[in-house]
Amino acid sequence: MEFLIIIAIYALIIIGGEIFERIKTFKSDLQEVRNISKSKDELHKTEQNLLHIQNNISMEKQEILKIQKDVNYIANDSSQSSPWLAERYADYFETIDTEIEKYLMYKRNPALKSSEIVSEVKKEKRELLKENKILQYQLTFLTSEFPMIEDAMQLTTSELKSALEEINSSDEVKDDYEAVSSYLTPEEYQKLSECEKYQLALDRYLNRPKKSLWEIGISYERYIGYVYETNNYKVKYNGALEGVNDLGRDIIAENNEEILIIQCKYWKKEKVIRENAIFQLYGTMILKQLETPKKVKGILVTTTILSDEARKIAKYLNIQVRENEIFDKKYPCIKCNINRVTNEKIYHLPFDQQYDRIQIEPKKGEKYVSTTKEAEDMRI
Repeated sequence: MEFLIIIAIYALIIIGGEIFERIKTFKSDLQEVRNISKSKDELHKTEQNLLHIQNNISMEKQEILKIQKDVNYIANDSSQSSPWLAERYADYFETIDTEIEKYLMYKRNPALKSSEIVSEVKKEKRELLKENKILQYQLTFLTSEFPMIEDAMQLTTSELKSALEEINSSDEVKDDYEAVSSYLTPEEYQKLSECEKYQLALDRYLNRPKKSLWEIGISYERYIGYVYETNNYKVKYNGALEGVNDLGRDIIAENNEEILIIQCKYWKKEKVIRENAIFQLYGTMILKQLETPKKVKGILVTTTILSDEARKIAKYLNIQVRENEIFDKKYPCIKCNINRVTNEKIYHLPFDQQYDRIQIEPKKGEKYVSTTKEAEDMRI
């Protein structure tokens, strides 16, 4: 009997322990459920807060877009008086600065000194914005009237200065050594044969590391001229010879039947040629047509592309357009020609003073070659 009682007590202890463990587990599960419920409530509140913040951000974004639209309208609208627009443009940003100034002055912990600084800067900024916008309007007007300004705008200040100096000095008479002095040392000039020294100078000229966009632009015009000369056109390198007075005619190519007015634009790929360039080319083409009974055609050659509007206008005005025209920098650039008076065979290198004045006529036995050795052989 006692044995049975002991067994019963032992069984009760085991069962009681299991019940106790289950109660603990239940309590733990219940607490977890409560925590989850609480987390869900907090999550819901967080979601509501985030939704509220998103709505505020969306409203702020719409307001910013509206402001940007208004500013862009003011900045780009050229249908009204430029000074008036510049004044409104400056007023707009002055209003923004005024709000910053008020905030600094009246916030919980006022920053009076900072607000005074903002006030002073605001006045200076307003005048600068006004002047800047007027200059932008003037530049936009000038580039629309004179498209060649866009070419100059691609140059740095130093490149533009060098280009103007080269144009102004193009008529100065240079002796034989001066022509190659930038590419040969005095020792090389004295030591090497004529063929060797000119080839060395040419190689250094062609492979010099830093070329300005203006220099590359002139080289591009020469290459396009070479293409037409080898197709039996008589070519005048008007852009290189006349500079800013070329009337938008970089190259004038002529044969027995027609005259081609060619405008060359060596521009960066990201640039787009607008319709004002087409209008200028058409105008100078018509001006040339008034001077000659031959048929005059306009051609625009460029390393980049035209805008859709410019392309449409070019088609309507019968202006031929050659977009993405590759510049073959390895074309034969030594001009071998024959003196019209003495019949002497001579050759000219790209850095020679008279290079752009020399016209190559293949029908007369003249040609382009790549090396001074070829040029010397033609003289024999």
